[in-house]
Order: sequence, then C-alpha cells, then structure tokens
Amino acid sequence: MKTLNPPRAKLAFREIILNNLLYVDKTKRFFNLINGPKALFLARPRRFGVTLTLDALEEFFRGERELFKDLWIGAESDYAFKKRPVPRLNMADETLSATKNLEAMIKNKLRLAAKNEKIAIGSNSIDEILEEYLTGVTRKYSAGAAILIDERDAPVKGPILSSKLSADNANASRAFYVALKANRKLIHFALVTGVG
Repeated sequence: MKTLNPPRAKLAFREIILNNLLYVDKTKRFFNLINGPKALFLARPRRFGVTLTLDALEEFFRGERELFKDLWIGAESDYAFKKRPVPRLNMADETLSATKNLEAMIKNKLRLAAKNEKIAIGSNSIDEILEEYLTGVTRKYSAGAAILIDERDAPVKGPILSSKLSADNANASRAFYVALKANRKLIHFALVTGVG
C-alpha cells in the first residue's frame, strides 16, 4: 500500500484504488446503508470525507466490481454489483450569480445526465425533466437510479448576490426535492449531504 508524500487533496476513489493508495475500507457501511433506509440525508462537518464517499458509491452503483474486489463488499459480501444509472449533483459545483441560478443549474445537470444515457428530454420544468430522465433510465437498466446529491444547502447558504436570487434558489431547491419524492418509485437509493 502506497501513501502520497506530501498527501494530495481530493483524490477520486478510482485513482486511490488503481494506484494502490491507502483507503480506509467503508464498504461494509455502504452495504448496511443500501440495505437500510431507501433515502438518506447525511449532515456532516466540513472535511469529513463525503466527496470521497460519494465517489466510491458512484463506482459501486455503476457496477465497477473490480475496484471493490479487495474491499469488504467485494471480498466478503454477496452484493451483486448490478449496474445502475447514477446521477450525481454537486450543488456547489458552480458559482451562483444573477445569471446562473439553481434552477438553470439543476436543469442543465439533468439534461446532461440524460444525454449521457441517450435519453431524450422534451420538457422544461425541473419535475418533468427529472421524471423523463428517471423513467428513461429505469427502462434502460431495468433498475432504479442511485441519486447522489452533495452540498444541498450551498445554493441558499453561499454568497448570494441578491435576495431575489436567494428566494429563487430556495424555490428551485424545493421544487427539485418535491420532484425527487414524487418519483421515489423510480429511485433505488438516494443520498443527500449538507452541512449540519
């Protein structure tokens, strides 16, 4: 097992495993999470390792068995590593401004996820785009999606240029989470993180 000297920040899970770097095996916890509640909200302090955990979960749900062969879930569990669609949204990816609000960001991310899966989207509202995407990928994979959302609170807590934008972002956030709940039958697993 190698370690980096000096350590580099923000290595992706795949990079850590393929370069035989030190990784604290959390996959038994993944197994318990997946076999536990269907939807989770994880409140955590900053620098808690959530991004790396989401990286690992993304590879896990994409069915990348080879990356997990030496970890608990690959070596000791009976998990089948079924390939699923894994839309991942980091709500802090972009600087929100008066011209780039949360509603536009969510729509763009969902449309990009649909395009990557070759799913046609004809709608324009968050709820309809999400429903079209989830329906399409569920048909394609014969499996519900695993949705990973990081920093759900960033668009309404970060530096906002105007109170109108803050209100618009709060409304877009509400619309998105209401749409997720309405489409829960098409979702295999959802993990939403935020600063608690």
